[in-house]
Amino acid sequence: MKLIELDFEEVTYVDSTALGSLLLLREQVQKSGRSSIISNCCTDVMRILEIANFQTLFNVAVLANRCDLGHESEIVSHGRP
Repeated sequence: MKLIELDFEEVTYVDSTALGSLLLLREQVQKSGRSSIISNCCTDVMRILEIANFQTLFNVAVLANRCDLGHESEIVSHGRP
C-alpha cells in the first residue's frame, strides 16, 4: 500500500472549499487502496481540521507554532492510528 503525503508546509489557512477538496481526495485515495497523511501542518490549520473533525479522517502531523512565523518546534501526530 502506498502512502499519499499532503505536505501543508506552506499552508497557513484552509476554508470550506479546501476541506471539501480534501474529502474528495480522501475518497479517491481510498478507492485506490492507498492511505494518506497531512504533514507539516501548523497549529492554526490543525485547529480548523479539528473543528471539522478531520483528525478522524486523516493522519495529521503538526509542526507547532509554524503559523505564527516562529521557529518550527516539535512534531505532534494526530488522527487515526
